[in-house]
Amino acid sequence: MLKTFNGADGLEESVVRALPYLDMRGVSKSYRLQSEEVVAVRSLNLTAQRGEFIALMGPSGSGKTTLLNMVAGLERPSTGEIRVGGANVAAMSEGEVTRWRRGTVGYVFQFYNLFPILTAYENVELPLLTTRLSGPVREQLVRTALDLVGMSDRLDHRPAQLSGGQQQRVALARAVVADPEILACDEPTGDLDRVTADQVLSMLRLLAKSSGKLVLIATHDPEVRGYVDRVIRIRKGVIE
Repeated sequence: MLKTFNGADGLEESVVRALPYLDMRGVSKSYRLQSEEVVAVRSLNLTAQRGEFIALMGPSGSGKTTLLNMVAGLERPSTGEIRVGGANVAAMSEGEVTRWRRGTVGYVFQFYNLFPILTAYENVELPLLTTRLSGPVREQLVRTALDLVGMSDRLDHRPAQLSGGQQQRVALARAVVADPEILACDEPTGDLDRVTADQVLSMLRLLAKSSGKLVLIATHDPEVRGYVDRVIRIRKGVIE
């Protein structure tokens, strides 16, 4: 069940806020493209707290998606340190980071990544199938997540029977069903009309503020400024 945020583990919220939940120090990421080394992120420092809604903005190829993926544990930094809740994610083994990601991060992909043969209910249930939760508990969580995004009347619909906005809502429900501490979204409004995009941004802000999640979105959408707490602009792998 999605939590209401009131600090962490009973600690005074002022104490929790004094320490960054996300702390990235000297983070760089480079790739080898044939004989050339391409630097996507360069010597980056960034801190963030739970309950923040942050937009990563910049032109295509600026490094914002790479940064988002490193926070989510989908990519490993070439150098530097990434601490989340005190845990050094960059130093974890592949198995450790997979387990950490499963319990900490919900990811919303730009093109939804829903399984076409599964219903909305089954797509949202997928992250819970690797847990030890009973069937009735899984059902409660799935129905709660779908209700949260206004899709409780589309449980039995497959992706082809849903609009782009409805598919994005199902993808969002899948990302939050296990109640992650971080919600990472790659261009969550890029394929949506303005009304639906604003509804998705409102839901993301609600999740940050009511449940204390750190919500990070990589986006080109200038309208996000009216919803987020901070805009971090990235150009050529560097925070401006």
